[in-house]
Amino acid sequence: MKKLLFIINPVTAKAILSPHLIDVMDVFVKGGYDVTTYITQDKDDAARISAQRGGEFDAIVCAGGDGTLNGVITGILDLPEKPRLGYIPAGTTNDFANSWGIPRNPLDAAKNIVSEAPSDIDVSVFCGRPFIYVAAFGIFTAASYQTPQEAKQRFGRTAYLFEGIKSLASVRPWHMKIIHDGGEIEDDFIYGMVSNTRMVGGFPLRMKEDISISDGKMELILIRQPKNPGDQTKMIAAVLAQDTSSEHICFVHTSRITFMSEEEIPWTVDGEFGGSVTEGEAYVRGKAISMTL
Repeated sequence: MKKLLFIINPVTAKAILSPHLIDVMDVFVKGGYDVTTYITQDKDDAARISAQRGGEFDAIVCAGGDGTLNGVITGILDLPEKPRLGYIPAGTTNDFANSWGIPRNPLDAAKNIVSEAPSDIDVSVFCGRPFIYVAAFGIFTAASYQTPQEAKQRFGRTAYLFEGIKSLASVRPWHMKIIHDGGEIEDDFIYGMVSNTRMVGGFPLRMKEDISISDGKMELILIRQPKNPGDQTKMIAAVLAQDTSSEHICFVHTSRITFMSEEEIPWTVDGEFGGSVTEGEAYVRGKAISMTL
């Protein structure tokens, strides 16, 4: 009998998963799995238990938000024998699940895990830290890790918006030089991200059909600091329209970026604080994980 480790984040998954838990477990058992359940105790627990025990199992399924999924991927990424991965999305925005068509209903997600063949997916790495959908700096990014968990649970994505509005008064540009596969760019930016997602913060990217999770590429998006009020109006219009042909937005596919600045820039990585750095790199580990989508 195959062995499955079911990792549950009780903070994010309790409300969504609890009414379906027995049925979900039944689906796994009927699918031929001997199930071991683990309830995480803190934010680093998913990575720790996955790294320590992942090699004992044929599959790991996690229930929680994108941060829980990030933890499991971080834990198994360097295992010599990686278990197959499944995901039951139960977070606030669930950008990863929404990007790649993973069912939001826990029972449907469980049925999908036992019935569908896994896909080999890319995992990106920012300054040595794996991420599954986005590493970003600039306007609004701090909201993802400064928003209290209680507010996320109560108000959903609106909580991020409220927290982000608080930071508008302190918006500032960051001067950076960024080298990517196709060249380099140096300018003042109010926002930047490297991602492998079709949705960010619950909002779809218009160029989503050009984005793949298994092409060995990340997407780099940069928004330049407006130089005058006229530029600001054009920049806002370009951002709202997601007009990647605008001079105010840089959009490229790349397998690697190297960035540098004179002052430390705070980054968020998959919704968590990723550190403040003056230089570093992000790159893709192609088809590094086998996962049911």
